[in-house]
Amino acid sequence: MLAKENVPSGPAKDVAVTFQEPKGFRRAVLVNFPSCDVRPMEPKREGGQLVFAVEQVPYWAMLLVEADCPMPVARYEKAAEIKSAAPSAEDLQLVPKAEAVGGKPTWRDVLEPENWGGGETTAERVKDADAHGGGAVRGKPDRPPGCMANTYSYPRIPGKYRAAFRLKVADNTMDKPVFRIGVADCVMHPLPGVPAISNPTLQIKATDFKNRNVYQEFTVIFEHADMGFVGVGCDYQGNVEASWDRAVAELVEPWRLQRLEEHYKAMAPPKDLELQRDEKLDVLVIRGLWNRLYRIDDALSPLGDQAVVSSAYTTFHQQQDTQLSGFKLDWQPLFTQDVVVLANVETRGLGLGQVRMIGEFVQQGGSLVILGGLTTLGQSGNMQRGWGEFLPVELNGPWEIRKCEPAVEFTSPAKDSPLADVKWDLPPTVFYRHIVKAKSAATVLLAGDHGEPLLVGTTCGKGRVVVFTGTVLGQPSEGQAAFWNTQAWKAVLSRAVTWAAGK
Repeated sequence: MLAKENVPSGPAKDVAVTFQEPKGFRRAVLVNFPSCDVRPMEPKREGGQLVFAVEQVPYWAMLLVEADCPMPVARYEKAAEIKSAAPSAEDLQLVPKAEAVGGKPTWRDVLEPENWGGGETTAERVKDADAHGGGAVRGKPDRPPGCMANTYSYPRIPGKYRAAFRLKVADNTMDKPVFRIGVADCVMHPLPGVPAISNPTLQIKATDFKNRNVYQEFTVIFEHADMGFVGVGCDYQGNVEASWDRAVAELVEPWRLQRLEEHYKAMAPPKDLELQRDEKLDVLVIRGLWNRLYRIDDALSPLGDQAVVSSAYTTFHQQQDTQLSGFKLDWQPLFTQDVVVLANVETRGLGLGQVRMIGEFVQQGGSLVILGGLTTLGQSGNMQRGWGEFLPVELNGPWEIRKCEPAVEFTSPAKDSPLADVKWDLPPTVFYRHIVKAKSAATVLLAGDHGEPLLVGTTCGKGRVVVFTGTVLGQPSEGQAAFWNTQAWKAVLSRAVTWAAGK
């Protein structure tokens, strides 16, 4: 490890790195970032020291030294002993966070602007003893105006927010603009007809500061829906030297459902929209994380020529939301399907408008099958808005998956169950499942050996919804059969699809 004094705080030239020569020194290379180019380095030797001359460090670099000496023993500081009460379930994130006074959910994010160079910024990162983190981004009159740094946040709670920017100027006597601050609502893949949210910006002059060289907070109000992210930005306007320490974004007031519905009103179904039926069973499998473990293709293969199976693959990114490859999630394409299977699909990147679209598909006679997993149902807050209106189970997010202790075995279906003819020798076993309850109007199609609702179905309008609450997590012990590796599971999943379709 290099001492802090050997590490430049910013772009630098002619940096000398000196340390004691290790026994058996062989060679050294310099790795520059972010370019990752590798260059051999030849040191000078001075009094038992190796001296490496680094001509230029544009961002940061790593000096790698190879030697034949044994690896030094790692030493660690003893952790400080902290005496406190045992953490609560809330501290461990086993239950949702407490709500603020008045029943408003809390959300707060502290954003430290960074300067990574390139075209994003006109400012530079500097040390600043008055800044919270010991550093700030600083614009100077001899540099061009523009974005000081880019910072992003991902609230995903529809509502009204405020962002407090901590700023200072070296001279507060000039009646000219220095900063422009604001928060942009960013949706990388906007939905047709859904309006973009336009948030106001605030221009700040040097004379708006009470004192020079003293940080002062300036606040802007902004709104955000349930898709995309927010870009918290500060533009340097020039004229005087000025610094940006940090920004704190906080939820002020969550939107009421009516406000969110208004935001997505353009996603109402087109007039005369109807399901397109033929003699074939059209099954769309939307494949999420570990989808192959569910053996969906094997389960549907017995349907043969009676079914047309198509696939879509999902990706989720905080800035891209949930995207489908191979299928367009829109009214007309959706209403050509009979059954949609969501195989561990991360749904939190779908806006309420898209959820309403899926719900309307079911109401009009479509079928939906949801397979549990680490990225679906209530786990990680995936199906928070809209889904509960047509699911057959009551979700228990944000952390509803638990290890089954003991493991849960399939029990033989009842005689009047659509699964009645499914047989097995060694009971299929679930090791982790969603701890959810079946709704009173729902039907438990398959239960565990202690009454756990494993496969639950319900009628919704003209259609049906089926949820499998197990997951493909865990490993079987000797004498156990992981459900996903059994023939019985393939039959169960096949029956779930045909029952949902009313076949």
